[in-house]
Amino acid sequence: MEITAKRLNHVLKLAETCTPKRHIALDILKDVLVAGGRLTATNLERAIFIDLPEAGDAAFCVPFKALAECNQGLPPSAVVRISVEGDQLSFDSEHFHRTSHVDAIDEYPPASGYSGLEGRQNVGPINGNGFMKALEAVVPYAAKEETRPVLTAVCITMNGKFTFVGADGSRLGLHSVDLGPHEDLGQVLLPKESALALAKVWRMADKTHTATPEGDPSLPTNLALAMRLASQPMLCMSVYPARKAVCFQSGEFALYSQLVDGAFPDYTKVILGHEVLPYKVTFDAQEMQRALRPLVAVAKDASGIIRLEWEGHTLHLSARSEESGEAHSEITVDTAFVQRPTKMPTVGPAKIAFDYRYLLDYLAKREGPVLMETVSPSSPARFSHKSLETCLLMPMSVQ
Repeated sequence: MEITAKRLNHVLKLAETCTPKRHIALDILKDVLVAGGRLTATNLERAIFIDLPEAGDAAFCVPFKALAECNQGLPPSAVVRISVEGDQLSFDSEHFHRTSHVDAIDEYPPASGYSGLEGRQNVGPINGNGFMKALEAVVPYAAKEETRPVLTAVCITMNGKFTFVGADGSRLGLHSVDLGPHEDLGQVLLPKESALALAKVWRMADKTHTATPEGDPSLPTNLALAMRLASQPMLCMSVYPARKAVCFQSGEFALYSQLVDGAFPDYTKVILGHEVLPYKVTFDAQEMQRALRPLVAVAKDASGIIRLEWEGHTLHLSARSEESGEAHSEITVDTAFVQRPTKMPTVGPAKIAFDYRYLLDYLAKREGPVLMETVSPSSPARFSHKSLETCLLMPMSVQ
């Protein structure tokens, strides 16, 4: 097998997204499998198949770390020759030689359990860039703690449009997007780590041809043709309901992931719980960031609380603590009040408090106008921006 160092490095970076990141009892998962003209890596939660035509008929199972170390530091144009004899792999390049042990191919999980999955349901070729943009917009809102496993996933609903939701109990991010014609297959819960891996692979991968992993049904001819003729990179998404799995294919890669089992909370009740959100404040994202940052030192000593109060076209921001005193800033905003139906509760004062970390996280990398809407100091506030349809932040309780 001959391959350039640059090409091998590219393939290994793709494979790394599915290698174990923690100590595992099953050492074979530290390996990558080269066979059938492709390289496979898996951590059992997800697996990636990468087209590797340079491998030809070669077949071997070798530790990922050993292969990466061999390739490290070589000039991109260097030609690497990889051969296997017995239980030894030889890695040769000009002025460099290294050997490593290989493991038995039959010890490697058979296509990580994804080979030959039945009950495949094709969502269809969809706009890959649009999918990734929406996915990456909500991933930060998915929970890190596993006390509620369903909240560690990104909820993807396919019903006319694609709706992506991430939530952790204190905040929620939602973005809906039209990705073209597709099959409405309900809702899937994609693990946060798989979502991050998919987005990383998408940025790096060659998406100019269609990959089909070994042992899986070929893409229907019309889907493959549509993906080749599309003016922009297309993503083929397939769901396996019986196995709680999903596959994403484009170009040189196919990435499979287990899905989180469970029911995602009904976020529509939170977002649409009020017909009218009477208080509306529109501000510039970067101006708000500049006003918030000087208050952070004080807010850190006050459980992270930042108070917002508005009157007319002025938004007052403040933080106070016994140890650090008080800090204030203000910005110019547009405000509005929309009268609500009489059946709804009396509107509270025009103020609310948030954890500054959540506010700064939301505002990061955003420019231009942001709309904040709320009902009362004790109700979630809804933020809207062109880059993220909806963000809900739970308020902080203050005296």
